[in-house]
Amino acid sequence: MFLRRWFWMPAIGLCLNCAAPSAPLRRAPAPHVVAPRAAEATRYSTEPAAGGVIGGVPAQELERELVAELARRGNSAVADGALGATAGWILDELALGRSLDQSSSEATARRNGFAGVVLSMAGFELHSGQKALWRDAIGRVPANMPITRYGIYVHQDGRAAVVFGSVEVSLAAFPQKFALNEAVELKGEVGPRFAFARVFLTKPDGSVEQQVMPSRAVQARFPFATDGVYKLEVMGDGDTGPVIVANVPLWVGAVGPQREAISGRATTPAESEARLFELLNQSRTAARLPALAADEALRDVASAHATDMAEHDFFGHVSPTTGDPEARLRRAGVIVSAYGENIAQADSPENAHESLMNSPGHRAVMLGAQFTHVGIAAVPAHSALVYTLVFARRVAPEATLRNADDLQAAFLALRAKNGLSKPVADDIYRVAAEAGLAAYLAAPVPSSELAVTAMHAALVREVERTHASRAGSCSFVGELIDPEQLAGNSAVLGPGVRRFGLAAQLRGDGKALIVMMVLEGAQCS
Repeated sequence: MFLRRWFWMPAIGLCLNCAAPSAPLRRAPAPHVVAPRAAEATRYSTEPAAGGVIGGVPAQELERELVAELARRGNSAVADGALGATAGWILDELALGRSLDQSSSEATARRNGFAGVVLSMAGFELHSGQKALWRDAIGRVPANMPITRYGIYVHQDGRAAVVFGSVEVSLAAFPQKFALNEAVELKGEVGPRFAFARVFLTKPDGSVEQQVMPSRAVQARFPFATDGVYKLEVMGDGDTGPVIVANVPLWVGAVGPQREAISGRATTPAESEARLFELLNQSRTAARLPALAADEALRDVASAHATDMAEHDFFGHVSPTTGDPEARLRRAGVIVSAYGENIAQADSPENAHESLMNSPGHRAVMLGAQFTHVGIAAVPAHSALVYTLVFARRVAPEATLRNADDLQAAFLALRAKNGLSKPVADDIYRVAAEAGLAAYLAAPVPSSELAVTAMHAALVREVERTHASRAGSCSFVGELIDPEQLAGNSAVLGPGVRRFGLAAQLRGDGKALIVMMVLEGAQCS
């Protein structure tokens, strides 16, 4: 039976999406001729800048082919000067004999003012068999990720570079650098395929602050109390799950941009999984968090989703065939009290790890203190590897709650641990909770609304029968897998709770306790 979870159960966690990096660029043999460089931007913008196609007639001819190919893909894209300048930088790097990586390429696009998502890129000789590389770059982008921006740079010696990106958010331009005690203000909205927006900020100390918008409109303000590098991220969320639409660094005080270079190498899927697991736990140790244990059942779920993405050419948390992460875990029979999912596409585990850690939303999952286990899978896709990481909190069997007495003891112990008053167990509230839970369990389609209605009717009957009176109360119903889940409920920890009643019944498979609680004096969210 699929039971509705309590609003306070941290089951959904963060299911986050990250941009799909391109495969390694091939360096075309060329003399040391550096492309002219435009001045770096001082502000981020979601509007396309002028100068997106540089290189005269050859560049314009390439643009016509590129636009036609994107149209066949179902994408309508425009040239963007920030990506055109990034394409020029690619030619610089190749001419100087430097290797390129996703991190430094994205950092360059940011310095050029690009606030969207960099999807793929290619560098090649225009008049050679390498010209098809720009089509390969388009092919590396999963079909469900729209390409809306491009930049082209063709040098007079025949070398060319293209960069593809996506902008699914409209924001008023905002600075890249700030003075101490200034604040960044975001105003705009995410694209029409989303229902609402999320905004994340990673601070210099590694902590992540999140603001959830009630709609597609984005209106957020973050003050800067300390010097350092901050990471600002905007996500659109809806039926397709959360999707990154902007992820940019902000420099506060006496700090500035530095070239980012990640040392990584392509490996087999098994080697990549092991390396990414190692990098993950290194980051958790550095953050003074417990290491995660590898979990084969979680890896099976991760592997199935990574394979689904690779075989069906999409990139996201909501699959057309398997649904969202919670549905996949339930279908696999994996019982957890909290979960999260990260996905990435990269040519090395180092680039995948860096990409996830540079995203405030993904970072919050990677460093989630509630998680105890992880399953990591890597599957070949688009000349790279697509990764799925499934995080979970597993509870030892001896720590699970088995009945109403266990639940009551855990509830009172939690309040005592937090220095809160000890409420009194009340028979009238207990009878009402038992009636609500019985109605919930008997319903063909259980719902909290049905349970609360039945509880309230029983409460009225008991008050009339006993000629008693009872003050306002807060009630809720759902599954309890982990005693720690109680701490996530503001009502349970309400300082004004005076009396309570509860009911509990072990689920049929014995892996969760179905409970209803009535708390007098609590404030319901």
